[in-house]
Amino acid sequence: MQLSKILVAASALLSTAFAAPPTTRDNLPTFNIWNNCSYPIWVTTVDRIRYSTESINPHGMWYQNLYYDGMTGTSLQIARTPTGVDSLSEPILNAAYTYNKAEKTLYYDLSTVGDRGYPFPGEMLLYYAAKDPESYVTWNGSIGEQTTKAYLGGETDLMLHLCIIV
Repeated sequence: MQLSKILVAASALLSTAFAAPPTTRDNLPTFNIWNNCSYPIWVTTVDRIRYSTESINPHGMWYQNLYYDGMTGTSLQIARTPTGVDSLSEPILNAAYTYNKAEKTLYYDLSTVGDRGYPFPGEMLLYYAAKDPESYVTWNGSIGEQTTKAYLGGETDLMLHLCIIV
């Protein structure tokens, strides 16, 4: 129970501490990744097609607009090396969402790819909808439970904080 209170407080703190970067572009909600790790990470967006891999520097921030793909959801695959998503063995964190603007629904979940393990051993992460920070997913140093969350209150940004310190 105490960990729950700490995580909610950390979530609120992180939301306000990192409020300076833009959270919307073209009036659309965004997917935001804060790399609080001491090393770079790489993110690849995958839906019906695979997009180019982009790096996020240590203590850097990255975002893209959420978008609706009528055939699939969207997966942001995060690895610790530039070729991690292409590897058949390196650990990949999979932060996925399904956004439907017309229906005002956003479903999101966190998992790893296959049996490859957790790419951030010993590091804590936090994943949540900005307008609903109390409904969060947290993994504390190892693979957590695969959990799907829903935000049904309209549009909101998604926030993923890697390597957070509580």
